[in-house]
Amino acid sequence: MGFFANPFSNGDANSYASVNHFELLFASNRDEGWKKAAVRSYLNENGKKIKIAVARVVGEISPSNGKLETSLKPFNVGAEVFKVSSSDLDKLLKTNFNGSRMREPVEIGHLEGNRDVKVFVDFAELSSRHMAVLGTTGSGKSYFTKLLIKRVVEALGEEIEIFIFDPHGEYKQELISNFKIDPSLIEEKIFPDTILPIYPDDFMDLLKEKGYGYLVSAKDSSATLIKSAIHESIRPSLKTYSGKDLKDIVDGLEKVQESKRKAKKDKKVYDLEDLKNELPDGQKQVVDYIQSLISSKNNGRIIKILNLKEITDPKTRINIAGLFMAELFKKNKEDRKRRLLLLEEAHNFAPERGTGDVSADSTNLSLKMAARIATEGRKFHLGLILVSQRPAQVSKTVLSQANTQVIFRIMNSSDLASIENALEFSSEEIVSLLPLLRTGSGVVSGVAVPFTMLVRVS
Repeated sequence: MGFFANPFSNGDANSYASVNHFELLFASNRDEGWKKAAVRSYLNENGKKIKIAVARVVGEISPSNGKLETSLKPFNVGAEVFKVSSSDLDKLLKTNFNGSRMREPVEIGHLEGNRDVKVFVDFAELSSRHMAVLGTTGSGKSYFTKLLIKRVVEALGEEIEIFIFDPHGEYKQELISNFKIDPSLIEEKIFPDTILPIYPDDFMDLLKEKGYGYLVSAKDSSATLIKSAIHESIRPSLKTYSGKDLKDIVDGLEKVQESKRKAKKDKKVYDLEDLKNELPDGQKQVVDYIQSLISSKNNGRIIKILNLKEITDPKTRINIAGLFMAELFKKNKEDRKRRLLLLEEAHNFAPERGTGDVSADSTNLSLKMAARIATEGRKFHLGLILVSQRPAQVSKTVLSQANTQVIFRIMNSSDLASIENALEFSSEEIVSLLPLLRTGSGVVSGVAVPFTMLVRVS
């Protein structure tokens, strides 16, 4: 009999049997079971070549309760293998990683190569224990995310609120046009292009950028007074801009100076009128939008979108995200209503290390709150979905809490290494497959599915 192995990989590719497998099967000291299996395979194929399938055992269906359980003993040598029935496969694919029946099965596609076998994720597990959707641009990542939103809305309706950070302003139109979601279910706030310092140092940096650094750096009592007033008025909280803009904060600095001048007439007073004219407004509007999205009654609007397309300052984006997540976390602690937060381009809001003007230290409120939601959100019914084309740049603390993963094509070596190191259910076998995936196909693994599988999204 002739043997055939993949000539392009030296037998190392997972998709082909290696030469070692052939040697193992036909070594002279193999028992009769091996030889019988080889002959049976040959006869079934009715040809001159033998195909050897390399299978990974994911478990066995218990006859007592029908659950998929871990196999505690190997199969008998030479045991026959039968194709699973459609009914058994349907039952199996509607269980989660624990072998329990899915509480909230949401269809995401079908098994790669078999359109008749539908694949589901258990949204109850996905939303409570978080999810990562990863893949390069054009791999199918964004399509999957929007499809998932559509299916969740269809399944749960007003039982859940979905909040979406949309950096490019694409979600609303695509959800309506391409996924046929009723516009009345969507509330979108388009945030104005502004600057939103939330720490005293942020505000003082802004003064320096505008040419007014001397207001806080001069060696006189008036500069000291202004600096002290800034520290009292600027906080990483919505209260900083509740009912006021940056110009109103500068008005407060003027009043502090004036009161000091009246007490001690010989003290210098800086004129801040020109500064007010150079500062952008819009801070009050940002706070109003955040409060409106979080505190307003649904009125049937299940999907709430923070459209950040107009904002050009990267620090302002993460400051808005941080303030919003802080308020959302607080809201969930109070009422424990079921909510889901989707971070599109998560590497910008929860970075592993500073990129450009965005830091990854304690001053990044967005990173801080994303980590808190990732680690504590489950207790308060607040779920998190991370979407990113650069998993290596997403905080490992946050990414490691995503206990369900849908991973599309990824080719960058640092991103592949990050996936293997940060995600609990990844393996060398899965990682080696990712660069080969075609658009729309992804590896699904984690607690919301029974086992790791290759899925065609549809």
